[in-house]
Amino acid sequence: METLELIIGGDFVPTKSNEDIMKNENFIQNLDENFRKPWLKADFRIFNLECALCGDKKTLLKKNGPHVIGNQETIKGIKSLNPSLICLANNHILDGGINGLNTTINLLNDYDIKYTGIIRNETDKLKDCILEKNNLKIGVYNVCENEFSTAVCSGIGANGLNEVKNCKEIMNLKSKSDYLVVIFHGGKEHYRYVSPNCQRICRNFIDFGADVVITQHTHCIGCKEEYNDGTIIYGQGDFLFDSSNEENRKTGLLIEINFNKIGYQINYIPIEKQENLFKISENSDILNSFFSRSEEIKDKEKLLKKYCEFCDKKINSYLQAISGNKLIYKVINKFHNNKYFLNRYYNEKYLLQILNYIDCEAHRETLKQGLINKLFHNSRETEVKKND
Repeated sequence: METLELIIGGDFVPTKSNEDIMKNENFIQNLDENFRKPWLKADFRIFNLECALCGDKKTLLKKNGPHVIGNQETIKGIKSLNPSLICLANNHILDGGINGLNTTINLLNDYDIKYTGIIRNETDKLKDCILEKNNLKIGVYNVCENEFSTAVCSGIGANGLNEVKNCKEIMNLKSKSDYLVVIFHGGKEHYRYVSPNCQRICRNFIDFGADVVITQHTHCIGCKEEYNDGTIIYGQGDFLFDSSNEENRKTGLLIEINFNKIGYQINYIPIEKQENLFKISENSDILNSFFSRSEEIKDKEKLLKKYCEFCDKKINSYLQAISGNKLIYKVINKFHNNKYFLNRYYNEKYLLQILNYIDCEAHRETLKQGLINKLFHNSRETEVKKND
């Protein structure tokens, strides 16, 4: 029976610790032989490039959070991995501004590397991406949550989450394909389960035609579920993103999918950090934990309880950020209990007001546009600024 084998890696960034070795066109030879064998034997290879390749960092996007910029010369190492498709819909692809994105796209074109996940403006349709071999057509749809990098009415950027638009495009692409894989750059970082809303979104993608949905961005291995004849993987972990020694970022998954005319089979290949690179892991605990969490999320009450526990740990940091005065909290942390102060400062009335502004569509839209007006001079253009 004719088959098509696809292998997918997670978030990939050439960072300072490995950029020198990645400037080498034989970079792949530095990687574990056990990795090279399944990677190169696949018919198609995909991973997410989670940075702009724009070299000297002359321009930076006006945004919240870190800027992730890669050296242009590392395109040689990226090419040595023989990618069939690079995903660009992520929250860092515009970190170098529009110029940085254009430089990245030009480099990919120069090295004859196919990419997806970029649109000209927020209403632009994502160009169909279909991988074809042995009379099998596999559609690939790439989308990300909205975090400064997504295309807006006036400018190019990542294909952002807009469920009505996304689901229409997924349905259309599936009509032209035998199978459809959605690579969704979303979910809460460092959370190994899945939030109710992320689960709802991924299930919608399945309902509208996707066969496999893979979420990236979380920087840790999560869990999976079988839903409506489809498979959803919530959290693939990093591919090569050597920026932290956090325990949950030391492992990831390669996802190998074998398609044929009557179905598909998924194999999960664990990888682990090895100094500034990675290797195929023989640690059985990685997959055992992955499958164990996958059983846990079948219990809706337990899943909601875990998410509530996670949110309880995060809420004070959000409230602290909303207050906008870090100095106060430094003083409070030194002389008093920060949690006690927050509970007094954010009384029930204040918390209800915040919840109302976030929960109500009209309030949230007005708040968002007002912030955009203040930050971007009445326009949601993707501005860049000189790096001081």
